[in-house]
Amino acid sequence: MKFSGLFFGAAMIAVMGLGNLRAAVPEIVTYQGLVNSGGQPFTGTGQFKFAIGVKTNRSAQAVATATISRGSVTAITISFGRGGSGYATAPSVVIDAPGLVIGGTTARARATVSGGVVTRIDVVGGGSGYSSVPRVTIAPPPVKNEMFALWSHDGSTGENAEPATVLNLPVSGGLFTVPLGNEALSNMPPITAAVLSSPTNTYLRIWFSDGTNGLVLLQPDQLLASTPYALVAGGVTPGSLTGASLADNAITSGKLADLISLGNPDDVGRLSIYRTAGGDPSIILTGSNGTYTAYGNYINIPESRTILGLGELRLSGVGVQSGLDIYGRAELIGNTAAPELRLTASGNELRAQLQATDANGGTLQLFSQNQDRVLELVSLVSGGKLLTYDEAGLVATGLGTSTGAGGFLNVRNSAGTRTVQLDGTGGNNDGVLQVFAAGGQETARIQGGTSGSTVTLSESDGTETVALVAGGGGFLRLSQSDGSSGATLAANNGTGGGGVTIHRDNGTFAGQFTVSGSAGFLGLANSAGVNRFVAVGANAAGGAALYLADAAGANSITLDAQSGAEARVSVAGTVSARIIEITGGSDLSEKFDIDTSSTKLEPGMLVCIDPENPGRLTPSTRAYDRTVAGVISGAGGVMPGMLMGQPGTLADGKHPVALTGRVYAWMDARHGVIQPGDLLTTSPTPGHGMKASEHSRSHGAIIGKAMTGLKAGKGLVLVLVALQ
Repeated sequence: MKFSGLFFGAAMIAVMGLGNLRAAVPEIVTYQGLVNSGGQPFTGTGQFKFAIGVKTNRSAQAVATATISRGSVTAITISFGRGGSGYATAPSVVIDAPGLVIGGTTARARATVSGGVVTRIDVVGGGSGYSSVPRVTIAPPPVKNEMFALWSHDGSTGENAEPATVLNLPVSGGLFTVPLGNEALSNMPPITAAVLSSPTNTYLRIWFSDGTNGLVLLQPDQLLASTPYALVAGGVTPGSLTGASLADNAITSGKLADLISLGNPDDVGRLSIYRTAGGDPSIILTGSNGTYTAYGNYINIPESRTILGLGELRLSGVGVQSGLDIYGRAELIGNTAAPELRLTASGNELRAQLQATDANGGTLQLFSQNQDRVLELVSLVSGGKLLTYDEAGLVATGLGTSTGAGGFLNVRNSAGTRTVQLDGTGGNNDGVLQVFAAGGQETARIQGGTSGSTVTLSESDGTETVALVAGGGGFLRLSQSDGSSGATLAANNGTGGGGVTIHRDNGTFAGQFTVSGSAGFLGLANSAGVNRFVAVGANAAGGAALYLADAAGANSITLDAQSGAEARVSVAGTVSARIIEITGGSDLSEKFDIDTSSTKLEPGMLVCIDPENPGRLTPSTRAYDRTVAGVISGAGGVMPGMLMGQPGTLADGKHPVALTGRVYAWMDARHGVIQPGDLLTTSPTPGHGMKASEHSRSHGAIIGKAMTGLKAGKGLVLVLVALQ
């Protein structure tokens, strides 16, 4: 079943006359509406219920406050009795940002609901950076409007009251008409003024049944239009209205004339508004002296009032502390050559005075509890100034314009001596802040500049010991008591970046930490100021390096993290150590030049002394060759452990030859199977060795002992080199 088409406004027609103006509401309202059943206009006898009432939202929003500690929210407490009502689910909790410093984080919280009431709020993230207590806002619950019935067709009233009986009305083509408030209709009660006392919140509620289906509440409830209130003034005659004829609060401000006259030229007007029935005045407007007087709660105390008129405004009040004490006064006096505003405390003690004068302009003075002047703000032709005074009445600080028409601030000590000065038009029209010692010497200065600001700090005798310069990149200079250099810190020292330079107590250069090219640079100088210890972040090959120079300046020790493809340590002298552990190889080799004209060299080949070229070697080519010298190191992944040679002499060369230790060597098993422990010698195969089976020929031709075997063919055998 479907019901629709309820119409208000012009469909409501007042049909009852008025007894007097206080009733001011018709007691019968004819209402006309339209209903459908099954999607079609209903025709027949309809069963109706009608009620008129006011609506109230029964839901209430919860209220809570936050507690903070060390900048974080630590707890949120629900205000006493303010848990709200009507919550179906837990509401959101918003902790507002006021009081949160820049960079702080917002706190988070979670609410718990039981029985429609917020019972607890837990902090799940306290945030950070709160300088004051933030606001806590709990989302409101869903609106739950309840209607209190003030009238119904059978007299039922109360919270969500529904009439107990139905009213049968004829319906034709969906249209029905009912005179609401007609007592002749089924003992229906009239609609009184009290029923329609809230024009903006009064609703008509209707239930309907087509006789087959049950009663249905038609939605939504309809707000009553203005028609029931309109026909109220038809029978009023001139002069018939008196105070008794007017309903309470019947005349509003919108009904008053724009011009109201009290009194006449021969009779002074006066308007009095009283606070009590006993005649205690609250407001008095007097025409004789053009004053407005408003009284406070203490009627018999003349000081407790507000007076406006005669070019003055005087505000005063009283409070109860011990008896009746005057709190203070505020007086605005404009009928003098120097208008002023005066604020006084209890006992009429002056606390503040704002005055306008022809000589200086405006002046504001503040006074202490002893009525001593502590602050004065004066406007001048050349600008303004602000002075503060100490207990002795002497100027403690002065803020105003300098002789250069810029801002100027002076701060003085108890003796009246200048200790701090801020000048907006100091050197070169730049701002300058100066700090002075008790004797008047400048000990600190901050000065602005078009190329950057500077900060200087000086000792009590005026010697500058600290200088910080912003121009051209940051620069910090620390000087000694005699003014000589001690240390400097530069953001860009001209070598590719920042740097730190230090000096000895006599000013001689002692060292620096800076940038050289694209790498870091550390240099330590000797007593003459010349670098003898140098560390760089990257050498020509890209690795870090450390250089230690001798007295003549030559690098005697060099540590290269990358020299070519490997690290290298160079010492122009003697290296002394208790134990040297070598982990990169297992043989002792020397550098030799080897003849390559007849054989292509490979690591692991056996080499012999070259009789034609002193100091040089040649690949072995004969069996049991007593000129055998060693094995070219590096075969099988085993590298030299120690490599010796002297550049520029015959004791040098390009190839490392193992003279002792373990090394892989090429062997030829066609001359005999090689087993571990066999003595090895040269073979007819170039560069290859073999098992020494002829002992008479082996003397002086042994290269070493086999540590691994070789059953057939050619291959690498691990050899313990030991020439014999």
